[in-house]
Amino acid sequence: DLLDNTSWSGFRFSNDHLEGTQPVVHESKKLGTLYLKSDLKALDERLILYGMVVIFVMVFAFLIAFVLSHFLSKNLSEPVLALSEAATAISDRQDYSVRAKKLGNDEIGHLTDAFNQMLDQIQSQNLILSRFNRDLEKRVTERTVELKVALKEQQVAEKELNNKNKDLSRALEELQITKGKLTELNNELEQRVKNRTKELMESSKAIRAKNLELEKVNIDLDNFIYTASHDLKSPLSNLEALIDIVKEEIGDIVSSEQLQFLDMMETSIMRLKKTIVDLAEITKVQKNFDEEPSEVSFQSTIEDIKKDLLFGIDKRVVTIEEQFDVQQILYPTKSLRSVLYNLLSNAIKYRSPDRPAKVWIKTYLENGSVVLMVEDNGIGIEQQHLPKLFTMFKRFHYHVEGTGIGLYIIKRTVENHGGRIEYESKGDQGSIFRVYF
Repeated sequence: DLLDNTSWSGFRFSNDHLEGTQPVVHESKKLGTLYLKSDLKALDERLILYGMVVIFVMVFAFLIAFVLSHFLSKNLSEPVLALSEAATAISDRQDYSVRAKKLGNDEIGHLTDAFNQMLDQIQSQNLILSRFNRDLEKRVTERTVELKVALKEQQVAEKELNNKNKDLSRALEELQITKGKLTELNNELEQRVKNRTKELMESSKAIRAKNLELEKVNIDLDNFIYTASHDLKSPLSNLEALIDIVKEEIGDIVSSEQLQFLDMMETSIMRLKKTIVDLAEITKVQKNFDEEPSEVSFQSTIEDIKKDLLFGIDKRVVTIEEQFDVQQILYPTKSLRSVLYNLLSNAIKYRSPDRPAKVWIKTYLENGSVVLMVEDNGIGIEQQHLPKLFTMFKRFHYHVEGTGIGLYIIKRTVENHGGRIEYESKGDQGSIFRVYF
């Protein structure tokens, strides 16, 4: 009780003991001084015991922590590290083909699967983007080239346009000048037309008068030819008869050479008679111009002509083939017979001595016209003679008799009725005549 309110602040540690003094007071009176000395061995032992307990607890806790860390490292850290390494590789190398290793079927394993699926999608999209980028780069390159070409062409076009604008400006200036000149020329031309019209009206009267005069002259010429042909026939027949009488009377007196002169005279008379007949035929052509047309049969006309031309000719020597796609034609009868007669006569007359004569006669329609085609395999006409083919009294072969007016008569007859005739040479293999009615 005496020490309850006493201060203990005077104690100190000395070696392995605690010692100190403390006053003893009672009712505010100091009774004395207390000296205490205590051995600390028990306290040391207890401290050692507590220290050993603490160390044991710490070692046990370390072991438990080590076991737990090892377990967690295998089941938690390694999958996370694998994901981290994969993410690091992808981030560093931009290689989306890297995949995280799955170490279990727990939540981290599912996370790994989701991570790998995400990488698959990224890789697929990355491939698509790569192809798109390549295509885009290619298109950009091509488009750039096209734009360069287009720009160059545009520059050239602009340059040409500028040049054309300049040319157009010059042309406009020249046009204005030309317009003024044309106005002057037009006025001058109108005046000339007026003057020329007046002259033509005056000359038209003279032409009509001249035509009337020419018609009279033509009529006179036709009458002269017709009259001459008839008037000359009798003297020529008399001459021919006289020559025959002379040949009979002096045939035994004169020599063969003198008789040959008489034969030559007779031949000349025959030619003169043939010429007179042809002149009469030309007159008939002119007179038949006004003949009224009628329905004429090609077949019957050809049959009638063949009776005249093939009389006394072996059928094996001359063959005629006919094909009439057009059977009849509205045409003057005498004119059609004259055309067919002359064409068929020439085809037979100028046949080749090296082969049997063959003549093809056809009719057909072409562009609204009736066409008569006469083709033969005769001796033909040489190319240099074609420009003069239809000329009057022009002959190209002299081994047969003729005056050279047959083709002229054909051409004149056909043209008088609004048609035309064409010739196609086959060389020395024959001729083709086409008459367009």
